[in-house]
Amino acid sequence: MSSVLKRLTKNWNLNDGASEQAVNDLLMKCPARLTLPEDYLHFLRQSNGASPEWATVDTVYSAEEAIAQSEDYDFLAAGLLIFATSGGGDGYCFEQIDGKTRVTLHSLENVPDGAAAMTVADSFQAFVEQAAIANKKANAKASRKSRPAKPNTTVAH
Repeated sequence: MSSVLKRLTKNWNLNDGASEQAVNDLLMKCPARLTLPEDYLHFLRQSNGASPEWATVDTVYSAEEAIAQSEDYDFLAAGLLIFATSGGGDGYCFEQIDGKTRVTLHSLENVPDGAAAMTVADSFQAFVEQAAIANKKANAKASRKSRPAKPNTTVAH
């Protein structure tokens, strides 16, 4: 795992690494037109899924869960692999767009149709970096809301 990914995921609830068999099974089940990012595969070998429980990312699926979820939601047939969930009814997918693997967000309520997708990152590492920033902002906002209001110290004349 890159030093950036290691730093960003240090507070995640990480699983043990995936076996080579689990990674190979994932690669075999993946649509032929989809190239999974090397940093994602390396992440799985280090941690086969995780529970960051961040503001925008609830779960990063294990290799086995990614296959099962992608099959359950017909994502593989659409050329996508769902690898994480927002926890709010959306799934993060790897999708081949213009010859590059991108991270896209799809509603789990609808079979992927392309029109409902939103590109959220150009790489797995960028996805984790953006999620870290969103989480930091959400925590700062929650912290501000939980502080007691400052007393009014102006004196009326």
